[in-house]
Amino acid sequence: MRYRDFEALGKGLLPYLPGFVAKGPLTFASPICVTLRGLCFEGSSFDASSFYIWVFFMPLCVPSDTLNFNQGKRLRRGGGDRWSADAPDIKVALAQAVQEQAVPFLDLLDTPTKVASVLAARLGESPTLHTRQAYAYVLARIGDTAAALEVLDQLQESVDPSVPWQFKMKERAALLREKILEGPEATSAQLAMWETETIKNLRLEKYR
Repeated sequence: MRYRDFEALGKGLLPYLPGFVAKGPLTFASPICVTLRGLCFEGSSFDASSFYIWVFFMPLCVPSDTLNFNQGKRLRRGGGDRWSADAPDIKVALAQAVQEQAVPFLDLLDTPTKVASVLAARLGESPTLHTRQAYAYVLARIGDTAAALEVLDQLQESVDPSVPWQFKMKERAALLREKILEGPEATSAQLAMWETETIKNLRLEKYR
């Protein structure tokens, strides 16, 4: 399936997602504020009509060159997560899945403080490096710098610096730690810069 096919599916779901817009494979809350949250359609190699749907969120102050689903899950239909555009009831089934699976998830993420709470819960369930990183950055973003420093220290202790992407994660965590110790203005400026860069990399500047 092509981007315009995914965009058409996304537009069909907008009545169930007030305040959202559809752009290519993305259907997301707009304007974007701190966190990108929404749905993303992803093609499948199974056949030309098959696809997956992610419901996800990305704290934009965590630097990223690309879209990622580290904080997300696939919408399911029946016993699986693969969908087919050729299914006769595809629009009805998508609408039902969005209302039952996506909306409750997305409603928990409409403020930065709620995002921090969701990340704290996810960290307790599955303490991945990506979740720990996101939690630390969002804590810093909402001004809870004492907690952010604690999580950043845990992150730096958890990474394997011999792995390139983890070494980069450790370097950024050290930089953010320095900015927090410098004070609120330095912290806000650094996070705002990363947020702007991430939005630019995702080509979503017009939706800020």
